[in-house]
Amino acid sequence: MLPGNVLSSQLEYSTFIPPDDILVDGTVDYELGGVGLSDASQGLQVQVWTARITGTPGFPGTAVTVEAPNTPATQLFAMDGISEISLAFDQNMKPFIAFVASGVAQFWWYDATLPGTRFTTLPVGSTSPKCTLDDKRPLENLLGTTDILVVYLLTDNLYFRMQRDRYTVEYLLYSDVSARLISPRVNKVAMNNVDRVQFLLYGSLYP
Repeated sequence: MLPGNVLSSQLEYSTFIPPDDILVDGTVDYELGGVGLSDASQGLQVQVWTARITGTPGFPGTAVTVEAPNTPATQLFAMDGISEISLAFDQNMKPFIAFVASGVAQFWWYDATLPGTRFTTLPVGSTSPKCTLDDKRPLENLLGTTDILVVYLLTDNLYFRMQRDRYTVEYLLYSDVSARLISPRVNKVAMNNVDRVQFLLYGSLYP
């Protein structure tokens, strides 16, 4: 969780913990996870998982798959027009995908109250949704202080939603992003090497 649901007043910049240090283009994403899907018996730091868009991104016939060294590619869901994805796993190793399909930002997640998976659409105009489990360390998961975070841009502001609210509450992180970047996009959100959740935004700098 983010203390106070706000950005830190003191910058704690560092490199991302692997594999989040790999820059991605949105059609593939990498995430540290457990020994198997829906299997957190060995923790959430066992192996690197890969999510991919199959088919031609942005066109009909796309789907999202995940795989790991010990797990063949497994389709999570199919939907036409998927153009970008972001992968996370919850505390029980259920996959979570933030994605854009046909220009609509949304996410696919396991809802224990159903129980089962469901799609949730972000507000109209949301862009570049990214997700992460904010802390994968065993003690933090045992204490119940961890959350999946969904981060996105909307009306030139940076927002996030979190698991403990069932993703129903929108928190403002930063206003007027384009005052610093031209055509901003969220590229990544993940923990860095000094144990802080770090946000990486892309865009062009003003001359």
